[in-house]
Amino acid sequence: MDKVISFIIPAYNSQQYIKKCLDTFLVPEVLDKIEVIVVNDGSEDQTEAIVQAYVNAYPEVYRLFTKENGGHGSAINEGVCLASGRYLKVIDADDWIYSKDLHPAVIRLEQCEAQVVIMPYHTIDMATGKRRKYGLYAGYPDEVCALEKIVENWREFEHGLTFHGVIYKTDFYRARGIRLVEHVFYEDYEYAAVPFCFAQTILPVKDISLYEYQIGNSQQSVAVENQIKRLGHMEQVLEHMADFYREEKRMPEIGKAYFYKKLEGLLLSYYRTVCLLSPDKRAGVRRANIENQKLFSKIPEWKKVMKQKYRIFFLLSLCNVNARQYEGILNNRIYKAVRGKYC
Repeated sequence: MDKVISFIIPAYNSQQYIKKCLDTFLVPEVLDKIEVIVVNDGSEDQTEAIVQAYVNAYPEVYRLFTKENGGHGSAINEGVCLASGRYLKVIDADDWIYSKDLHPAVIRLEQCEAQVVIMPYHTIDMATGKRRKYGLYAGYPDEVCALEKIVENWREFEHGLTFHGVIYKTDFYRARGIRLVEHVFYEDYEYAAVPFCFAQTILPVKDISLYEYQIGNSQQSVAVENQIKRLGHMEQVLEHMADFYREEKRMPEIGKAYFYKKLEGLLLSYYRTVCLLSPDKRAGVRRANIENQKLFSKIPEWKKVMKQKYRIFFLLSLCNVNARQYEGILNNRIYKAVRGKYC
């Protein structure tokens, strides 16, 4: 491997955004140390042609692989197989890299042997252009730590424990034989949980923010209407993760604690969507009850803890809390009680 890092970009009908994304990698100091692999996931627009122009201009940097449509997870799975860098990071086609921090990030990775690196990230509001940083705990030194440190200090590190913050060592990722769920959204929760739960060495880097995450796009999976429409996707990922938690015999105890927290976070997000954002709240509650039965049958010890947290969402649903009111709840004591230590 002669590249420090491989960036994997799953792209489906991304002609509106992909050029901005690809431009942000053109930092002269690192062009010989990075590769950008665009996995064209069966796009029907001009995505492939746009990317091919970059491949032609910078063949040592950009690579293009075109496949039949299989979803975001499928494109990541393919990109991981193609990566030649020591580290790998996934960037969505409608997001981009913070070019100012790309060079220092590559330098840091050149000097690093940790299995996982976590970094802060920015959100960029499409409407206002406002940038917000989601940082790591400022008082913790940039030094390699064990997973125990991460789990014990969850609040300090949680913003780096996401799809946007995680960078994996390529050999470490491949060694776990990971295959993300395909043909669904929300598999990014799984990506941030596995193989992270097996990591023995983690480097938190608090002064470099590599990922620029665009928000306010109605096409995103986090948009309210899409969350409701894709509840089945979220359920599929929840059940796949629950099966992994139950069946994976090699996971260390501290890895189980980490994975449990990530799984809990996804389930709480599911409760929020199905109970509070669904137009038909009664139908939403019925659906949540069915999903709870499936999940609790897979992880019986989960029932006592999660049932208490679900009850809060159930009561809010009975009070007919809507999406706008829910946004007001996010920062009050009720919401914090629901999220507990995960927040």
